[in-house]
Amino acid sequence: MQHHNGRSRTAIRRSVATAVTVALGAGLVTAVAPAATATTLQGIAAGEAVLPPQNPVLPDHITLHEAGPTGYSASLPGSNNRFWTDFATGETRSIGNYAGHSGLYAAQTTAPDGTRAVAVTNQATGERTLHSLPQGAFYTGLFTHDAIVVFRWDASQYVTSMTILRRAADGTTEETAVTGVPANSKFLPRHPSAVQTGFGAVISIWSGAQAKWHLDFTTARLTRVPEAGPYGYQLGRHHVITAYDHVTQKVTTLDTRTPDAAPVVTDLPAQERFESYYAELAVVGDSILVNRGGDSSRRLTRPGTKLLAVPIGNTGEPRELLPYATGEFAPAPDGSVLFTGGTGPKDWAVRRVTAAADGTLEMAVARGIPKTVAPIEGLAIGGGRLSYAVHTDGAPLRAVYSHDLSATDTGTPVIGARLAPAQLLSPVKGELHSPGDGRSAFVNGAGMQTVEPGRSASQYAPGTPPSLSEATGRYAILTDGDYPHWQYIQDSRTWSSGLIAHERPATAASVWGSTLWTPGKKAGSVVPYDLKTKKSGAELNTGSGCAPDHLQAVGRWLYWACGTTDAGVYDRTAAKNLPVTAGGKTKLGDGFVVREDGGKLALTNLHTGVTAPVATVPANAKWAVDKFGGHLAYVDAEQAIRVRTVDVPRSPVAVIESGDAPSQLVNAPQSRRWEGRWQLSRPAGSWSITVKDAAGNVVRTLAQNSIPQTGAQLAAAWDTRDSAGRTVRNGKYGVTLTVDGRVATSQWITVSGGPDVPRDYLADGIPEVVTRLGADLVAHQGLTKAATGGAVQRVSKGWKNITAVLPMGDMNNQRCDDLVVRNTAGELWRYEGACAGLPGPTSTKVRIGIGFAGFDTILPAGDLTGDGQGDLLGRKPDGKLYLYAVTPTGTLRSAGILSGSFKGLTLIAPGDLNGDGHGDLLARDAGGELWRYNGTGKKTLGVRTLVQKDWAVTSKTFSGVGDLNGDGNADLVSRDTAGRLWQHLGTGKGTLSAATQVGTGWQRYTSLH
Repeated sequence: MQHHNGRSRTAIRRSVATAVTVALGAGLVTAVAPAATATTLQGIAAGEAVLPPQNPVLPDHITLHEAGPTGYSASLPGSNNRFWTDFATGETRSIGNYAGHSGLYAAQTTAPDGTRAVAVTNQATGERTLHSLPQGAFYTGLFTHDAIVVFRWDASQYVTSMTILRRAADGTTEETAVTGVPANSKFLPRHPSAVQTGFGAVISIWSGAQAKWHLDFTTARLTRVPEAGPYGYQLGRHHVITAYDHVTQKVTTLDTRTPDAAPVVTDLPAQERFESYYAELAVVGDSILVNRGGDSSRRLTRPGTKLLAVPIGNTGEPRELLPYATGEFAPAPDGSVLFTGGTGPKDWAVRRVTAAADGTLEMAVARGIPKTVAPIEGLAIGGGRLSYAVHTDGAPLRAVYSHDLSATDTGTPVIGARLAPAQLLSPVKGELHSPGDGRSAFVNGAGMQTVEPGRSASQYAPGTPPSLSEATGRYAILTDGDYPHWQYIQDSRTWSSGLIAHERPATAASVWGSTLWTPGKKAGSVVPYDLKTKKSGAELNTGSGCAPDHLQAVGRWLYWACGTTDAGVYDRTAAKNLPVTAGGKTKLGDGFVVREDGGKLALTNLHTGVTAPVATVPANAKWAVDKFGGHLAYVDAEQAIRVRTVDVPRSPVAVIESGDAPSQLVNAPQSRRWEGRWQLSRPAGSWSITVKDAAGNVVRTLAQNSIPQTGAQLAAAWDTRDSAGRTVRNGKYGVTLTVDGRVATSQWITVSGGPDVPRDYLADGIPEVVTRLGADLVAHQGLTKAATGGAVQRVSKGWKNITAVLPMGDMNNQRCDDLVVRNTAGELWRYEGACAGLPGPTSTKVRIGIGFAGFDTILPAGDLTGDGQGDLLGRKPDGKLYLYAVTPTGTLRSAGILSGSFKGLTLIAPGDLNGDGHGDLLARDAGGELWRYNGTGKKTLGVRTLVQKDWAVTSKTFSGVGDLNGDGNADLVSRDTAGRLWQHLGTGKGTLSAATQVGTGWQRYTSLH
């Protein structure tokens, strides 16, 4: 390596070495013999999938010192112990810290008889070449592999000659005179040259004043060179860098072939972001090699900075040779230059840049540097997702990386592509855990952190600092570091006050789903505690006879241990205990348990009780079992991750915990969305969600491809639209999750904020009975036998001078039911609904009709025109029935006169009574017979059909009120002469069920609507 007197460059280089010594200090031990690399693996066992070792974020850094014909010398950063590596074989040996060049060092010796000689040692072989000094000759300190440079002086110590003594192959010595030695000069032995290579050197000669001279070993010619600046000299085969100004980024060179020519100034490219102002320089051919060190933060995550080749004199464009290199250049005797670099840690090597005969630069690997691997800092597997924490190349921070395994319970697992990393600002403390929902969990200095591909979230936990013993779905068990220890069950799906689901004095504990298992009061017993209901279950006797200090729960299985002497697994289904070997690290899976002891992993099949060895792991190895599936993963000695399928019978897939899906969707028409989340005991093979209305009709099916499964968790969303993309009406809907062909769970939800159900003024999907009490209108909901007027009442006051009340539904598509009234002048007015109860007299209103005073009956009918909108019927005393259709803007238009005479009949408009989607009409005659006229959807009614004889003979007032009981069928109410309210539920087949009393005291109301 070339030396110089530039203190600033030395300081920069030392700082780089210090930054990486700890990370790389052990790496070069393997350089003595070839080591396994990140792509060389030990044998792969049958049924085993292997994730190769990860490349480290930084390669093993070495500092190059010299380059010889057959190898190079280098040292570890911060170390003075040098080693020599052979290009061909990679053999490495210690050589001692001798200053030299080109793989050589020299020392002058004096024999007892006064004979003087210079011994040149080849560091590659250890061989020494002895050069005898002639009488009167003095050694200059300059040497090559076969020559030394000497000088002679006169009595006044003026140099009389300088010669090169070259040893020939036959052992004789040839002496070649150096030309260009200045007259009256003195060689300055007190200032020996600090720069020399295998082809030249710069020396100090005094001739009236001190000056610097370049000696070409091949031509034996001295050439005056300018005094160098702080950067010092850099020698190429034909060019010498004599000055470098890091402020202006200009480099001055001298061509030793044309010493009388003016020096050449070359402009270097400006430094890029994160690069240093200072550059390391070397000369190869007619180009300058440039490498700038990065700032301290850059050096922690990048192996180097760009290597550029800049033609001397800027005769061509700069060229990037490599994205990463370090600036320890080592000129070789043939004029090439060695350095370390690559595209990243995976191909980091000692490389050589050579100038071809035509001047072009060629780059080749001189010798690869034995590769290290990034240590796996944490390993977890859950629900078929493999996760591991590592700081690998190309990443500015350590991260948790994940891969999904093939969805199979048997055979060799297939490791999928690496998912987006979840970057970590702090290292994993303790174990990495998989909750089985696609995330990973661990603790840092402040609390628990949960991460998933591309995302991370830190969550505070009380106590300092906590330890994480288990994570299952949304719950994690944390124990603080204070004494006495306190235990927290953290809910990672909630925040603020709901973050801690439960807290207790620290004991053995395990959570599965939403059940926390802890030791009971009696020896050998455990107690389940429901983290949602906050209730404890009955104690369960495991038969251990001791108080467990370790518990693990997976489905039907409960692992317990009492110290290092007793352990077992209790089968809650079979109600029996299976003893297992105690002591060592133990992890429970579904139907199996794995134990580590002395570097051996042994698996016990809980169905057969048979224990067998499965793997050998290094000391303190990371390993994990998938309690939400059936896999075992471990890190081997090479830091490869190996995954095996555990072939034991699986428990059926079950929902062990579900998210707090809303049971009501309130008035939010622009963003109304129902979301559900289900934590399964293991990944499902097939799944779907069916949404049905209250009548049992399927309105939407969410297929498997629209419901993501992450780990063993399903998450679905319903936008409250039906299969045709239409927003469903308000009301009750059943949501059913089917997994692997079986119903896993179901839930009823109430939808509101969509197209309103007729007569639903509260927008909750439940229609109200509207009554008139003097000048007040009252909305009744929740009809029961004991409730007078309904359990829920909303009063709208101040209605004067009205003769008819018509709950028409949403007439102008504003998603709130409107109210139409007829005043004493025979005008119809529509009052705008607000989904907050009945409109009032001061609500926004529009006149939609005149001349309606001549009708003795006005009814809000169902859809008689087939346009999906409810219509209005009006009867005149002559029995003619007029149809008025509702327009999209909420007005009325005449739609004709329905055929037939309806004189003397009590008319009831129930809506769609027979389930064909069209409004129907009921009529009771004077004899008590109830007749049904089916609407056709074409502005006509079908022939009448008898529904029931002697129907509701004691009732005088009737009203079709929509679907009261949520079964999807239109219903009626009637009031008898005693003021009792009766409910007549529709069957959906055009008939009515037997009447049920739902209220008393209704005679006080003037009318029912």
